[in-house]
Amino acid sequence: MIGQAFTKFLKFRPHRTIKIDKDDKIRIYQKICQLSQPTFSFYLMVVLSTIIASFGLLAGSTAVVIGAMLVAPLMGPIFGIGLGLSNGDRRLIKNSVFSELAGIIMAITIAVLIGLIPIRLGLGPEILSRTQPTIYDIIIALFSGFAGAYALVDEKIGSALPGVAIATALVPPLASCGICLALQQWSLAGGAFLLFFVNLLAIELAASTVYWFYGLIELPANVTSIGAFFRRFWLSLTILIFVAVFMTTSLQQIAANRALSESLKKIITEQVAANTGARVSDIRYQYSGKNLQVMAEVLTPQEIDSKQVAQIEKSLQNIVNNDIQLIVRSLISRDSDNSGYVFITENEKARRFEQNKQNLFLSNVSSVLKQGLTNYPGSSLVDIQNAIENGINNLNTVIRTPSAITPEQVAILQANLTANLNVPIHLTVRSIITRDVDATRYLYDEKAANIQLSGDKLFFHTQLEKTLKEELKTSEPAVNLLEFNYAPQNDIFLVIAKIRTPVVFGPEQVSQVEKGLQNRIDPRIKLIIRSVLGADSTSDWYLGEYDDALLDTVSN
Repeated sequence: MIGQAFTKFLKFRPHRTIKIDKDDKIRIYQKICQLSQPTFSFYLMVVLSTIIASFGLLAGSTAVVIGAMLVAPLMGPIFGIGLGLSNGDRRLIKNSVFSELAGIIMAITIAVLIGLIPIRLGLGPEILSRTQPTIYDIIIALFSGFAGAYALVDEKIGSALPGVAIATALVPPLASCGICLALQQWSLAGGAFLLFFVNLLAIELAASTVYWFYGLIELPANVTSIGAFFRRFWLSLTILIFVAVFMTTSLQQIAANRALSESLKKIITEQVAANTGARVSDIRYQYSGKNLQVMAEVLTPQEIDSKQVAQIEKSLQNIVNNDIQLIVRSLISRDSDNSGYVFITENEKARRFEQNKQNLFLSNVSSVLKQGLTNYPGSSLVDIQNAIENGINNLNTVIRTPSAITPEQVAILQANLTANLNVPIHLTVRSIITRDVDATRYLYDEKAANIQLSGDKLFFHTQLEKTLKEELKTSEPAVNLLEFNYAPQNDIFLVIAKIRTPVVFGPEQVSQVEKGLQNRIDPRIKLIIRSVLGADSTSDWYLGEYDDALLDTVSN
């Protein structure tokens, strides 16, 4: 019963206002045969349409890709394959299959060569959209095949063929396949070719159905319509049904992935919005076994900490998937307008206000201290740190000075700060002893500053220095006098010398030098020597003078 009903359905001829007579049948048959011929014009249009489509896909230009669809000739041989299989015309089948295969090979080869050009823009959306075929593509191809075959049958609507070519899109999938092959994207290339193959099968079956309904297919009297239909098209039907099932599954997967992506984006965006100025830039995810690993990139003025990440991850696990692992990448960004930063939390504003207030306070402290240190020649401020405890500013300062800052001097500086800044201050000073010297004396030395050598005093100083050096050299040729001071004390004349020497001067050597000074300068001299070990030497002996810059001089 079912077979008879289906046979009657296939033998049914719909009412037509224009009857196709024998001459029209011959005209339509010849036109389809002409479109299926492997001519020079056919190959030329395949080449041109592939070049246009390939560069349009690389440039992401939909208009250019549509232009390639309009000039692509690959639909003609598909109509020929459908008509040849329907009528058993081996010659038409041979010409059509040869033309289609040659066109496919040429299109893919040209696209591969274009894809190998060093300057390329990568895989854009125009290419990627043709690498994931779905059941929708089969439906589009079927109805495009119906429309295209009907346009060939009825001359009055022949102008609809360009629209059919645009809807079906045969060359762009082949161009996408070739470009993906050039980039070694094998799975994407397979998806693009699958889209073309499905379009081919759907157009073939749809066109054959139209030919059947309009009486273009002649069957022997002893052959039933349903038998001929399945015998001639069982392979195409089987493949198309199998591919349709696969594409339906693929469509379901795409829909599931899209729903998952939208859920992830919605939840993460809502959670991130709690941070002022933060927004989601990108979300990527992949499955690792049963675990779903999600990477979210967030543009934010402040880092998303681990507690916030844990909170967002818990929300995702409760709503989307219990096995989600979330990673948030904070991309620190600052938004500004003409009045400064925007999207700053109240806590951040308060922190910045306190920081600016503290910076201003330390700047004022620095100014007052520097003014106070002018009373102590050679002193300079190095660093200031402030720690507020119980409402008191505990200032810890570092000062370079030729002599340690005394507690009395610290008290004066502290009182000066308190008076100028009107806040309670406790000042602590760390003195770093430094000595500045020029060719004649130590700078900022109170003793030296109070003694202006001239006349007899300068003569005595020079003679003492010369004699001290000579006596030291007599005792140790490698010795070097660094500095010396002297002053009368009661009934003695005290001389203190600092020397650099390869050996420590002991009491005997100090006594020998002291006697020399007593004999030549003043019998009241009492000598104290501080030995600093150090000397320059060669393989023969110690050098006569110690020079700190000797190494630098040689290296330069």
